[in-house]
Amino acid sequence: MADQLKENITGHFIGRAVLLWKLSHVFLRHDCWFPFSTLATGASCDVIFHRRGETPFMSDYIGWIRSRLGHSPIQLNFAAACVVTDEGVLLQRRGDDGAWGFPGGAIELGESAAEAAVRETEEETGLRVRVDTLLGVYTKYRHSYPNGDVVQPITMFFRCSVVGGQLGGQDGETLELRYFPLSRVPALTNLQHQDALSDLSLGRHGVFR
Repeated sequence: MADQLKENITGHFIGRAVLLWKLSHVFLRHDCWFPFSTLATGASCDVIFHRRGETPFMSDYIGWIRSRLGHSPIQLNFAAACVVTDEGVLLQRRGDDGAWGFPGGAIELGESAAEAAVRETEEETGLRVRVDTLLGVYTKYRHSYPNGDVVQPITMFFRCSVVGGQLGGQDGETLELRYFPLSRVPALTNLQHQDALSDLSLGRHGVFR
């Protein structure tokens, strides 16, 4: 019986070793990475493709987190664009709560904050923008979404200029887009956006709150 048990244990570990070798071979060949928890539990997750030496990239990072934590309060990183032209400052009326705010959204895993601001602005407004300067980093806030999600949003606001594209939302998250004079901006979606607007109006940059 002892010999049989020893044989079973040895076979188990050999099987594990072969499996890990096969997985590492696939990962190295295709330059891809899976969260360890996905391998351990068998849970589904987007593959995160990347080149060797670069940070992995995951699409729908928030969806992946929420699928595990539900509506619990969490910290999330966002980037937003303060697009200023001769017509005024560009605002987006959001599809989730109907309120006005700066275009922007979550930083996906593998993105920089500036890259996220540029990407989100094009998706939500149709405009291609260039990041000119960091308006500020705004951290001590709380926001509740209509679906019940609660977050402490840590948002980097950038002052941006338009370099191309055509105004018009492309992602279904935008109800309306409009330029407003800085002196006549409507109430914004939350205090974080209001504080950023105040700093923008006063010509500040490099703010931290």
